[in-house]
Amino acid sequence: MAMANRLFRRYDTTVWPFQESDHLVVEGPYTYSRNPMYLGMLAILAGVAMLLGSLTPWAALPSMWAILNNAFIRHEEVMMEERFGDEYRRYGQLVRRWFGRRKI
Repeated sequence: MAMANRLFRRYDTTVWPFQESDHLVVEGPYTYSRNPMYLGMLAILAGVAMLLGSLTPWAALPSMWAILNNAFIRHEEVMMEERFGDEYRRYGQLVRRWFGRRKI
């Protein structure tokens, strides 16, 4: 998450959801995930659940994933496609939403 945040600062673009980006960041962790900050949030949540040693905190993980995926990411992807057009579509064809590169 910190590396992704530094990249956004280097390119002087916003890290805040629902604000328009000034630059399409496709390097660093963005070569493996279109959403490394959100992936990091889920990893932290999973880590906390492991540290607590109980099954109950794990219930928050699917809920958080659904909120991030449906309320944030889908909206942000529409904004990115409108702002960056074909460049973002090509990037989306190469890098998966959550994790992994596609073989094209």
